[in-house]
Amino acid sequence: MLSLCHEYWQVLLAQAICIGIGCGALFIPSVAILSTYFTTKIATAVGLAASGSSLGGVIYPIVFHKLLPQIGFGWTTRVIAFLIPAYALDVFGFFIGFMGLYMPFFYTEVYVLQNRITDENLASYLLAIMNSTSVFGRIIPNWLVDKLGPFNVVIACTIATSILCFSYIAATSSAGLIVLAGFYGFFSGSFVSLPPTIVVHLSLNARDKIGTRIGQSFAVIGVGLLIGTPIGGAVFEKGW
Repeated sequence: MLSLCHEYWQVLLAQAICIGIGCGALFIPSVAILSTYFTTKIATAVGLAASGSSLGGVIYPIVFHKLLPQIGFGWTTRVIAFLIPAYALDVFGFFIGFMGLYMPFFYTEVYVLQNRITDENLASYLLAIMNSTSVFGRIIPNWLVDKLGPFNVVIACTIATSILCFSYIAATSSAGLIVLAGFYGFFSGSFVSLPPTIVVHLSLNARDKIGTRIGQSFAVIGVGLLIGTPIGGAVFEKGW
């Protein structure tokens, strides 16, 4: 947010208040939790943990100094933000994805009936078709993860899901909608099942935190689900 600031009060809010609270909430627990892992040489462990912020203080100013003349303050700040651990970017990405993921589940039936693409009988089965193929979409991609890697699989499934969403524009027949619903159910199912797998992959060196990280990520994802579908409904009603 600092990269988007143009006035002093915005800098005060982002840099002084938000970053101050965030750093305090991050630093204190990360040092305090060491007592649950060490029974001897606690002081040495705390010193090593606290030294990490100094190491960051070496890297970030150099990055900022080198990039500032080349890409400006805004993008330099964003690059530094992108250097934060992959878990944060993973959660943010799934937050964005889940905002729109379930819109076809909610609005496909209404869409096809409004546009008179099919009758009510077939329209009522489209949701069942999506859910049936979603069963396989939650199993097969996870099997592929062991061979191809979690990020390779989730990127491919995300791209496929996005393309299928746009394909609703071109679907003008019952047969097309059935095929579209089937494929969307499959790839959206993979998008649902892969987040926990990716969190586990990112936590191989911190297995005791896997449960916490999964809970945190789905708490953020839940907010995306909460706001995404109602926004889609409002857009749908306006006919944009």
